[in-house]
Amino acid sequence: MADTTDDTTAVAQQITDFETMAARQVTIHQWRVLSYGGETPTAYSVNTLDMTCDCEDQAYNNSGGEVCKHLAKALFVAEARMEVGEALRYNLNDQADRIERAADKLTQNATAAAADAAAVGDSDDTAEPYEPEDAGPDESEVQAAEDAAETLKDAFDTAIDDMQVEASGGVVFFQTGRDTPDDWPFPGGSETFKVLTDSDHVMYVHDGTADWADSPHKYYDDKPGEWWKNAIEPEDVDEYIAEVLE
Repeated sequence: MADTTDDTTAVAQQITDFETMAARQVTIHQWRVLSYGGETPTAYSVNTLDMTCDCEDQAYNNSGGEVCKHLAKALFVAEARMEVGEALRYNLNDQADRIERAADKLTQNATAAAADAAAVGDSDDTAEPYEPEDAGPDESEVQAAEDAAETLKDAFDTAIDDMQVEASGGVVFFQTGRDTPDDWPFPGGSETFKVLTDSDHVMYVHDGTADWADSPHKYYDDKPGEWWKNAIEPEDVDEYIAEVLE
């Protein structure tokens, strides 16, 4: 068997508090990481497939490909290669869960539609057709989001390099780019990511797996991509620009 002592030592030197964290596997991708180096032990939920952790550092203080120390610990401890049989079982179970959630959602929509029809009455020809709550933004809301996204992109371009902005689902998403400086180049801030997200107007669009979350954020399904996790309502864009960029 190959000696992995040197590899472990090298990793331990790169990951903060590596030696005072313990990772325990719950499911194939779900881990619990216990950190016992401080005065009070803390534990966090980590998902090595979604690359998520419910600690504040992973949610707010990292950007790009950075990961928190808890996720780094779980990734290092996890097996480098998944057994084929285990991978197939996971994929089947995951697909079954997705189908079940989709079926539940269809059932809820159908039940709501039937209730609305019963309340209005079949003879009422003026009744509005039923639309589910998640029908999405209308044309005017989509246009408002696109206009706000353009305004925010212009403001970012004036202040800082390579900020990414996109309108999706009637809301404005943004993220740092490859050439965005890590350090805020103006007085009043240190890290660019913290400066840009430390505003009441910025929403953290989470996936709902954290212990403090009951369900995914309302705009989670509207994200333009995996790493787009910060959003602003179109009507808040002007105030955000005045607060952060001017």
